Amino acid sequence: MAKKYKEWRAEDWKKGLFSDESQFFVQGLECRHVRRRQILLHALPLFTKGHIIQNVIHPQKKIFCGCFSFQGAGPLYPVTGMMNAEKYSELVRQKVLREMERMFPAGGGIFQHDLAPCHSAKK
Repeated sequence: MAKKYKEWRAEDWKKGLFSDESQFFVQGLECRHVRRRQILLHALPLFTKGHIIQNVIHPQKKIFCGCFSFQGAGPLYPVTGMMNAEKYSELVRQKVLREMERMFPAGGGIFQHDLAPCHSAKK
């Protein structure tokens, strides 16, 4: 795929709008257990921040989609659930096309995405 763009010049790359998704794991701030050695029970205060180790067994995951071009970055859009071909198509129709019009008002912009399965689905 990259060989297709091997001969592009800077002017060609300035026409591209690139998109991608990223996932972030959200760690909670709640702690229910404090562990410390028995020998320290009487030497230290009841507990300090050093006694707390935060472990989240199943952290919540948030997915965002965004885009950027030579003109700048577009907004981030939250994705509910996992990205699939239907959600990706809807995102392109409702959000990416709007960014293409904003960043390339005279037209001529080229939308670029990676080869993630939902991006290259036949749907």
